[in-house]
Amino acid sequence: MGLAHRSFAARACLAMAFFGATTMSAGAAGRPPPRASALGVFQGESDIGNVVPAGSAHYDAARNLYTIASAGANTWYHVDHFNYLWTRASGDLAITARISFPPHRYNHDPNPHRKGLLMFRQSLAPGSAYADAALHGVGLTALQYRRERGANTPDIELTISAPQTLRLEKRGDTFTLFVAQAGEPLHQVGASVQVHLRAPFYVGLGALSHDPQTTDVVEFSHVAITALKPQPPNANRVLYSTLQTIEFTDQYRRAVVIRSTPGYMQSADWAPDGKSILVWEEGRIERIPYLDPDGGGPAQPIDTRGLVGCSGNFGLSPDGKVLAVSCSSKPGEPHQVYLLPAAGGGAPRQLTRGAAASFFHAWSPDGKTVAFTRGSASRADIFTIPAAGGSETRLTTDTVDDGPVCSPDGQ
Repeated sequence: MGLAHRSFAARACLAMAFFGATTMSAGAAGRPPPRASALGVFQGESDIGNVVPAGSAHYDAARNLYTIASAGANTWYHVDHFNYLWTRASGDLAITARISFPPHRYNHDPNPHRKGLLMFRQSLAPGSAYADAALHGVGLTALQYRRERGANTPDIELTISAPQTLRLEKRGDTFTLFVAQAGEPLHQVGASVQVHLRAPFYVGLGALSHDPQTTDVVEFSHVAITALKPQPPNANRVLYSTLQTIEFTDQYRRAVVIRSTPGYMQSADWAPDGKSILVWEEGRIERIPYLDPDGGGPAQPIDTRGLVGCSGNFGLSPDGKVLAVSCSSKPGEPHQVYLLPAAGGGAPRQLTRGAAASFFHAWSPDGKTVAFTRGSASRADIFTIPAAGGSETRLTTDTVDDGPVCSPDGQ
């Protein structure tokens, strides 16, 4: 594996459109801001790793279109085989583009996982740390990243197919993916990671065919690299929560965004049949259908029939028919454990009746016993109670006990 590097002589001066003085001044970076080159706003073009024949890049100023032709096996696992159109940079930046795959001119089908990339990268060496937004030829979109040199590449995949516009933002060590379909504004989609890149780093466009024997062409339009202004201390911020599934082996870690939404979401709990996931979201318990291939359907709020203040302490029985919740019957009253039909809507059956708040935590494997805690943040103990109702059994009398679960044998 090797590195081929081609730089281009500068011509027009367009640097101020893309580097803010606060991040890319001569004093901050130790050199004057780069000027526009024969490759538009980029300074150079390189084959990263093994790309045979050598890749190439072209900028059509009349159409403001960047075209990269490249073979290359992949940018995944510990492999880096792609062509990269880059500029050196520092500070907080965003790179935005529309990626398209023009009709191929070879006599076989394209690899569905040929890629166009928007990439921040520590160096031009294979195996370098990086973060990128990757659009596959089949429409799959992902945020890929490598936190240290030589490590395998994990990713966070979206269930949004072939977005029209991609944007990757770097703020400090945080990289966040934004996308937009035609007619909608750019918006975050639940893909964000922490990767540390020392300044100066590289930012640019990449392409690969996912087939070492084939050279593919990827086009990038509406390309912009912009400096991001620091967030004011009193800026209004929006909390986003994301539900992901994570598949992992010794070779890779693959996450898929199932749901991303403004607000606070917690306590994800698989239904026993694996066809849905329950979450607590802004005071509601919701069921998210789990789709195949990976994806999430519209959230379905569960009707708790007048119970209020329900917490994230809930769970389905092992047979998936009964939902245990921790709610109050009226505002201001302590939480108790109630049982409902799994789909909601039925009359709640109160299970606990203590003077202090009680919170569900676990079902026994046979579904006949419920474990819960009672008390406050400074003092709580663990109890069990028959799911059919009856006398409680106190298991601890200590200081703060929380989060009980049952062993697989229920003992």
